[in-house]
Amino acid sequence: MNRKDIPNLIEKHVYTQYLTATKWNGQFGWVVGWNEERERFVVKMDRDGSIKLFKPYNLCYAPIPQNEKEKKLGKLVRANKLVDFEQGMELFDQLSKKYMLIWLKVTWLKNLWNGESQQDKRYIPKIQAALENIIETSQFQDLVVTAKIELAHILSWKGNVEQVTDLCMSCIGAHYGHLPELFNFLRPTTGMQDNFEIVRRTYLQSKRMIENKTCGNCDLAMFIDASTNFLTFCKNHNLNTAEECIFLRKTLASCESSGNYLLAIGRIYMLEENYEEAIRNVQIHQESISSATGNVNMISISYGIKVHCYIKLGNKSMAKKSIT
Repeated sequence: MNRKDIPNLIEKHVYTQYLTATKWNGQFGWVVGWNEERERFVVKMDRDGSIKLFKPYNLCYAPIPQNEKEKKLGKLVRANKLVDFEQGMELFDQLSKKYMLIWLKVTWLKNLWNGESQQDKRYIPKIQAALENIIETSQFQDLVVTAKIELAHILSWKGNVEQVTDLCMSCIGAHYGHLPELFNFLRPTTGMQDNFEIVRRTYLQSKRMIENKTCGNCDLAMFIDASTNFLTFCKNHNLNTAEECIFLRKTLASCESSGNYLLAIGRIYMLEENYEEAIRNVQIHQESISSATGNVNMISISYGIKVHCYIKLGNKSMAKKSIT
């Protein structure tokens, strides 16, 4: 595996996560190298100085502040209390441009996008400009990729499909473990016909990374959603998707608690042409989100699946009812 396929954690402080041997979860250590043969990071554990090997998926960067200003800033970001954009930028400008602080700044901007900007749209152009500055000026290429992914979320929300595609395509060659996330943005669009081979290769490599747990932690539910879109496109062009459905089922089982689990399994059933089961799962999903948050986008997607399935079953009246 190319070293650019994984997050840059060499000489970084990390903690362990998602390990089957739970006694090792939440342990801290320093990454001292990379074992090419086993495709694992070499970690010297804080607890006893022992050397362990971990997959990238099982490690998360855990920065250590070097002074009081860095400690204060880190606490504000982790607690989501730094909501004044201008104050935050001023605090970051007072400190150096080393790896830890750029990483913390990207984390802060991500928190603002997911939180404050959803209530106050004036945050959005400011967050976008700050991410673009990191992309243009940072010397840490893995953090540039992370910043591009966060910027892709904003551009996607704005409906700038071509910009999102260009942004994500620029990361394909050196994605630092984020390939499954990038694939989420390269789902079928009007340009799928032109970019099909690139998207197909991205899907297959993302699949291998998820199976081998050599990618950074990603939203598996989103990956499955993007995959079912892509595989539906493949199926419509007479490409066999049976093996991929098995992979998606296995992957989905690891994130069954996801709120979109039923919708995802419904899409897999639809790919397998088990339209009755697809409708049943989507109907349960519809009822659950209608009584809870009433997520308009998810409801719209679920109705689309039901319409497709009813048409395939030859039940035009139910298909028409699902539209109305």
